[in-house]
Amino acid sequence: LSHRFDNRSALTNLMKKNSSSVIFIIHGGNDDVIPVEMGRSLAEINPSRVEFKIVSGAGHNDLIGLSKDLIGDVMLRAIDGELK
Repeated sequence: LSHRFDNRSALTNLMKKNSSSVIFIIHGGNDDVIPVEMGRSLAEINPSRVEFKIVSGAGHNDLIGLSKDLIGDVMLRAIDGELK
């Protein structure tokens, strides 16, 4: 899949600027626009700082609606200081 976004460089630069932040990537298991492997390859850039979750049954356009609980949990963890 070709695209105009250089996500690998963007993620690497973000991690350099925010050296202690944890990055959270969610991906729809049935995404027919962006293959799951693309999300997984981003997570593999730095597995100790990137959390990667696949939302089973979610596609590209319904991912947020189907992962509200997961997103809420991550936000609470960040507020509580668990994601650093």
